Amino acid sequence: MEQLLDGLGLGDHEKAERRVNRLFLPLRRDQQRATIEAMLGVATTMDDHTTQLLTYSLLEAVGRLDPMLIEIEDVKNQAVSADFSLRSSAAVVMWQWAESIPGRVPIPLLGRLSQPSTEDWYVHAAARAGANQLLLHRAATRAVFDRMAASRAQDDWDYAARTCWKWSRWSRVRYLLISPGSWHVTRTDLWLSERPSCCVLSRT
Repeated sequence: MEQLLDGLGLGDHEKAERRVNRLFLPLRRDQQRATIEAMLGVATTMDDHTTQLLTYSLLEAVGRLDPMLIEIEDVKNQAVSADFSLRSSAAVVMWQWAESIPGRVPIPLLGRLSQPSTEDWYVHAAARAGANQLLLHRAATRAVFDRMAASRAQDDWDYAARTCWKWSRWSRVRYLLISPGSWHVTRTDLWLSERPSCCVLSRT
């Protein structure tokens, strides 16, 4: 671990990726998993926040090299941590999975980290980005935005509205977003509802 972290700076994602690739490519699967366990040990026990963040960068690089190397249980454990940095790293890993193996992403877990009213910005921003990507492949991801739209918290509603507006303009997925007690639409139809909803109307 010391060699992996030596001279690595925050934001040096390409350097982290090169180091991970150089280390992992010659290793057997069991050796790769042992290295990941060592990384997770540092990430969850180290008091130095900078070292934690650098270790998360290495773990995320592992996920880009081989998405199957990081276990779903590893991500679940990070996602329920009291440390927002661990939850943020879990959100980033699921975002990467949404790009490479969409079927691997646990949507309920991603949805929990996506809620702006209950999560730190560094967590929900990555989780929402992952949900946006995942929606291209799995229609069930709309549940994430349904939950945000159904919330009474203004932050949740605002982010849900922006997402639905973006998809209605720039994708082939059409949305109807309804706010409680007032008119909010993302297409020419006007609807009024006591409960907010955000739903996929059609996928062409």
